[in-house]
Amino acid sequence: MAIGDGAELFVTGNLSVRADDNIFLANSKTNDTIFNVTPGAELTFGKDADLKGAFTLVDDWTRYADNRRLDTNLASVDFRSNYDDSKMKLQLTAGYHELNQNTPDVRGLIRRNVLSAGGNGEVEI
Repeated sequence: MAIGDGAELFVTGNLSVRADDNIFLANSKTNDTIFNVTPGAELTFGKDADLKGAFTLVDDWTRYADNRRLDTNLASVDFRSNYDDSKMKLQLTAGYHELNQNTPDVRGLIRRNVLSAGGNGEVEI
């Protein structure tokens, strides 16, 4: 959907079902069926301009058929922008991701949040 002259809004989504024969990565295997629903949205700006970018938001709902205590709702937010006027190039990125990761050391999932930021630039002399 167009928003003004240089911005667009995109609605995204993903539905999936998977069978996992070892959800804990352990020697004594535990299997389960996992359902994922992942709605999201992306706002892009700067179409045909020197300054362009995007803001993305995704929410991931994971549901386990047998191991309901592992159900999660995890968010991801990303921002990226770049400026390019053929003499100077600049890029900026930032992100926040909520993650759940299985491990053989703990009989469950390890929750962690990851915050990232970065940038680079180039100037032609």
